[in-house]
Amino acid sequence: MPKRLVKASLLTSLAFLLTSCTFYRLLKDSYTHLAPESFQQTAKPVYVGTVYSAQTMHDALFNDFLLIGESSFTAKHGRASKYINYGKEVGADVVIVSFQNMQKVKEHFSITERLLWDASLTTFHTKTIINFDQDVLFLKRIGNVRAPWEYAKEEFELDKKNDTDPYLGNWMGYKTCKIEIHSAGDEYLGFINEANCKEKPRINRMLAWKNGDIKLRINKQSKQGFYLNQSKIPILIKSQINKFGHLDLLDKNTDQVVASLQKS
Repeated sequence: MPKRLVKASLLTSLAFLLTSCTFYRLLKDSYTHLAPESFQQTAKPVYVGTVYSAQTMHDALFNDFLLIGESSFTAKHGRASKYINYGKEVGADVVIVSFQNMQKVKEHFSITERLLWDASLTTFHTKTIINFDQDVLFLKRIGNVRAPWEYAKEEFELDKKNDTDPYLGNWMGYKTCKIEIHSAGDEYLGFINEANCKEKPRINRMLAWKNGDIKLRINKQSKQGFYLNQSKIPILIKSQINKFGHLDLLDKNTDQVVASLQKS
């Protein structure tokens, strides 16, 4: 069979041209600086990707952080490192990225295969690209402000054990370290309860899990709060004890099960 040299040429829509731009250019061109001053480059900000609006996540869990800037654009879901790198450049400590309003865009392109003896074969194709409206907030830590993942069991005054409350006790789930849930005032607090926790962040790798780290916080009355996933990215949740006695943590926005825990 003769060797083929393949040369692809793309005919794209305006939407695809936007997605094919570098994320750096998208972030930079749409960036608005909101703080009264500029900040030096940070080491590595924490990435918080969410299906909620970025403003909702900010108001719920990061309201004490200074909002130093924001970007907005429509594009494909980018790698976390792209947002982190630009956040580092503008001096952010936390970067919140929301992915909403999914849009399917058709890309039309052709592929020309050059054969021997100057012959060629051209075929035409269509590819679907998935874009999202993306809002990116760049946050700065001011003073002693703390992020949701920066708490540990030893800092809290916990209530005495109550064997009648189904939320309390030791829990285990799929691909997560053991969690011990305590009562503290009007909250349920869940902490890692495993000496050698093997749960490793895939994105925010500098945030290693340790025994006693906060894993979830739930308001007793509303049964709502947040849960930290493997990469310590907070997910806004509502909770319930199901008919099997398992603790289901549901995404507050989609009602999908984020984690289902059972007593250990």
